[in-house]
Amino acid sequence: MTPLVLRRWPLMVACAALSWLVSATGVGAQPTPLTLADATARALERLPEVAIQRDAITIAAQGEMRAQAAYDPVLRLDSRLRSRTDPLNTLFVGAPEGALAPRVNSLVGSASWTRLFESGATVTGSASTSLEDSTSRFALLTPAYLTSVGIEVRQPLLAGRRFDVQRRALKVSALDVSRSRTSLERLISETVAAVERAYWAVRATRDDVRIREQSLALAEAQREDTSVRIDAGTAAESDIAAPQAEIARRRTDLVRARDEALRADIGLRQLMAGTADSPVWTMAFDLADEPPAPPPPDQVDRLVADALERRPELADVDAARQIAELDTALARERTRTQLDLIAAYHLRGLAGGDNADLLVPFPGAVVTIPDAQRGGLDDSLQTLATHRFSDVYVGVSLALPLGRRAAKADVVAATLAERRTHLLRDQLAQRIATEVRTAAAVLSAARDRHDAATALETAATDLLAAEQARFDTGQSSNFFVLQRQTELAQASLARTAARLDMTRATTEVLRATGRLLERRGIALDLKGPVR
Repeated sequence: MTPLVLRRWPLMVACAALSWLVSATGVGAQPTPLTLADATARALERLPEVAIQRDAITIAAQGEMRAQAAYDPVLRLDSRLRSRTDPLNTLFVGAPEGALAPRVNSLVGSASWTRLFESGATVTGSASTSLEDSTSRFALLTPAYLTSVGIEVRQPLLAGRRFDVQRRALKVSALDVSRSRTSLERLISETVAAVERAYWAVRATRDDVRIREQSLALAEAQREDTSVRIDAGTAAESDIAAPQAEIARRRTDLVRARDEALRADIGLRQLMAGTADSPVWTMAFDLADEPPAPPPPDQVDRLVADALERRPELADVDAARQIAELDTALARERTRTQLDLIAAYHLRGLAGGDNADLLVPFPGAVVTIPDAQRGGLDDSLQTLATHRFSDVYVGVSLALPLGRRAAKADVVAATLAERRTHLLRDQLAQRIATEVRTAAAVLSAARDRHDAATALETAATDLLAAEQARFDTGQSSNFFVLQRQTELAQASLARTAARLDMTRATTEVLRATGRLLERRGIALDLKGPVR
């Protein structure tokens, strides 16, 4: 290469690169250095899919809270004011004169507390009090204060003792939260991998443009040198045709490379923007990071083992399998006989005032009302404390479904669904292992290509220098110089592509093994933004 060309070549390359950058990012824009970490943070912050999946975790957590509500106690309060006349089919009606039946006016208040426990037991506590005023001439006390308090326990002994619908819902809701979190982890991992692929794609296409601009500058310098030789009479005028044709071809390749660079640039901006009006679309940026050195090769079997332990897809399938197992357990539980143990203890109290219109139907009979039952509401409550009127019982309740065809059909369907999840996990594990092995093979091949391309570029550089020296002494022609330039450009493109292929393959290996987020220092903060 002549000294004139050596002096002008860097200036031509710089002008061409600046011209392309201005046309791609806007006139007068000051490029902003963009690191891979910055691009990843922008994507994770603005990508709508990440926000949607975060909301899915919140919804799943609310579902877990809703399932836990099945074990919340229920307090019920009732009150009513009632006036009734009941038709009586009896000899002793006790109605006042002129009435068919006595009139009863009452004010009733009651409270009950019910809670379901995870053992399947249901405990119900109740309390009530009422004030009754009756016109019946047979009523001993009017007004009368009736009180009661009691507790009842129902415990399943067969069906429902080990498992029931509520316990299934509670466990499924917890698994849904876990599945939502693994889905978020998978989405973030895929997003990070997509950003890295897009980032290095921009780097690859821009390097492609840079190398082709250098190649074009070399061809233009060769044309200028040839023009000088023609003017000096040391070269024929026909010698200018070869550089001009090569310039036209290389300019066509440069236009194609710039188009690919622009498409790669749009792909990266799409991941970082998040919205159609984001300032990222008009931001001018320079890639600040160079492709890092690939990690030392690891054994494929170890990589596969890491993937089968870390990949969130497998955790999701495992959660689905556990849900299927819960469905199977519930279906089997429904085939069992329903046998419940019931135990209850109730206390009742009564107090009131003497009925002034009391009618004794048997002449000579003496009606005696205990003093403990005379009085008001407090006396009725004291009757509860003395346990004078108690009601205690223990028993069993048996429900035997005949045939149980629905339950048996549910068992078969649930068992097959559970078996399907096992098959799906095996299938997914095989696919993941294939991904890891393929990614490892691609990385190894990229290393080999990079080593070969580096050696080829070195050799092509030496050949071009030698050919240029022969051309300067008249021992070679434009054809051979241009050919050596093309070979050097192709070798540089191959080395650059191999270097970026190694970087992309490294990202793919980390993604396939589930170690990408850990290696990039990205933590999943489920309560806040990803950092």
